[in-house]
Parts: sequence; structure tokens; C-alpha cells
Amino acid sequence: MSWVFGPAVLLAFICCGTALRGLQPKIGKCWAGVAFCMLGASAFSMNRGESLALMQSYLPKVLIVYFLCCAFALTLRNVRTLIIGNIVCTTVVLLSAALFGGADEYGRFCIPGSLFLGNSNDLALSLVCSLGFSLFLILQKSAFARILGSAEFLITLYFILKTGSRGGFLALAVCLTIWLIFSSKRGRLLILAIPAVSLVAALPSSILSRLTKIDATAAANSTDEAQMSQYERTQLLEKSIRFAVTHPLFGTGPGTFMDALWFDDVSFSTHTAALGTHNTYTQLASECGFPVMFLYVGALFGSIGMNFRVMKRTRGKPEAEKVFTMAVCLLGTLVAYAVGSGFDHVAYSSTLPLYSGISVALYLASRGGDLRWIETETAAGNA
Repeated sequence: MSWVFGPAVLLAFICCGTALRGLQPKIGKCWAGVAFCMLGASAFSMNRGESLALMQSYLPKVLIVYFLCCAFALTLRNVRTLIIGNIVCTTVVLLSAALFGGADEYGRFCIPGSLFLGNSNDLALSLVCSLGFSLFLILQKSAFARILGSAEFLITLYFILKTGSRGGFLALAVCLTIWLIFSSKRGRLLILAIPAVSLVAALPSSILSRLTKIDATAAANSTDEAQMSQYERTQLLEKSIRFAVTHPLFGTGPGTFMDALWFDDVSFSTHTAALGTHNTYTQLASECGFPVMFLYVGALFGSIGMNFRVMKRTRGKPEAEKVFTMAVCLLGTLVAYAVGSGFDHVAYSSTLPLYSGISVALYLASRGGDLRWIETETAAGNA
């Protein structure tokens, strides 16, 4: 599909006349800085070929998603269409999980053979971020939308818990707290609490034990999978921080963490599990340098701040209820990503560029939550 539609999208992007719209806010400048600094890091990479190959995929297929959202979603109706598109994607993921999902060798739920969701942690992060789109349906006036949203919300919760991902579980707790605090219709969420709690009873005892097991004394020779995983994560985190400190400007090169890990083990006669950093922030710092990490964090928290400002200005305003709903759903989604990505290495995924792009598009289309502008757009049929 990318071979068919990719060139058409790029052509439309070049000819649309709004290609640079995403650069208007500081977030867009952060993303442009990420691209520029990653190219610099690739030039000084310990494996230049590997880093440049990653950039050939990341820049035109992943990072550009942010600029595409900003360039094409010009009105509130366009932003709503983007959100509906993500609802469709959420439904497809849930169907895939239901039809093809299964347990891995440790009994954790994933979608075996999936390119992007074959790992339990990746699936958990994807699912917890998609909860915002299910919430969007729950907050609609349509009874059908509310029923569909409630069903997807509960199914998503169940699958998240089945993954046994402690990072996903923490991200889930944080985003649910935000929605309960800020949502104007929190009663609908509270009604779902009873069936949600009952889902816990359906989980295997091993998964429940894993979700609650955090042992700071976990050792390398432990036979418990959760403790072994935590020990490996601690090792990888420490080494990624060391790589970042010793290569502060350009890192070891995009996509080269495991290469650096191998050379480090050879130098010090150690053995470290050949895995990723399990932390997006240290992944960026160790592979691309601190400038890229700070720019990425700036884009993430800038997007969170934009949604918060729009939500604050439209809260309790009937004429801006649709905008408020989109903002509060995106706010929880991005905070969930900020927490969950601290337990998974997803620096080169399209998740943040997409959610950041939708957030900026909403901010620009609503002029920061300006009530008069929103009323004008609604009257013109653009909301």
C-alpha cells in the first residue's frame, strides 16, 4: 500500500501549499531539529551504513507523519476525521489481537508474527495509547458510538493486562487518572469500573503476580522471569546511560545500541542480553546524543501542553464540546505515551509524530481553543 499511496501523498504534500504549516509552533521546530541532528548523528555513527539506512526509512515514512497531519488537517472537521481514522485502526488492532493473539514463551499476551506488535511491551504501549480513541466514542451523544466505545475500551483494558507489561500498566493508571480528573462526563467512565474490575478475575495468576512484582534485589541468576527481566532492564539502562554520557553530542549512531553493546562486552569481558534499551529517552540519548533527546522531549511535552491549553479554554463551554473532547482524549493518550515509552524503546516509531501532529492540527484549527473562532467554524460547517 505504501508503494501505491506513498508517492501520491508526497506529491499532494508538496503541492498543497501548506507543507510548512507544521513549522509554525515550536513543536514543529523541535521535529525539524530532531531530523537535522539525527542526520548529524548518522554521519558520525559507529556503523554509518546501518544508521543511514534507518534514516532513509525514518525521515520519509515516520517523521513526516507529523508534517502531513499539520498540512492536511486544516479544519476541526479534518482533525475529527483523523481521530476517526485512528478509531478504525484501533478496531483493526483489537480484531487482530482477538483473532491472532496468543501467549509467548513466558505466558504473556502478544500477536505472534506481527512486525510491530509481536512483543508484549510494544503491544501494551500501542493499546494503552489507543484507549483515548475509545474514550472519544464513549463521550459522544450517539448511543451506538457509546456502546462501541465502551466495548472497545473494556477489550483494550483486558488485552493490556494480559500482556503483563508493568510499564503499560503504569501508563494505563496514569491516563485513567487524568481522564477521571478532567473529563466532563467522568460518570460514563465510572460506570465501566465494575466490568473493568471483573476482568482482573479472568487473568492468569502468573500475569497478576508479574504486574505487581518489582524487586530491586533481582539478580542475574534468578529463575523468576519477572525478576530476570527487571535485572536485564537495569543492566541495559545503566549501559545506555553510560553510552550517552561518553557520546553526548552524536551518540553511538541511530540504531546502533546493540552494536555498541557488543563492543562494550568484548572490551570488558562481560555478557549483556542483546536487547534494546527498554527506555525511549535513553535510547535517543545513547544512539543520537542529548540534543536529539531534548528536542524529542520538547515535542512530546509541547504537544501535551497544547492539548492542556485547548482543554482548559473549552472546558464547560457547550459550543466547544467537540473540541474539548478531542483535546482531553489526546491529552491522556500523550501522557500515557510519555510514561509507557519510559519502559519501551520506540524512538523510531510513528506513534509520537502521529499524536503530536494531530494535537498541533487541533491547536491550529481551533486557534488555541478560541471560542469565537470555534463558533465561526461550527456555523460554517467546518467543525
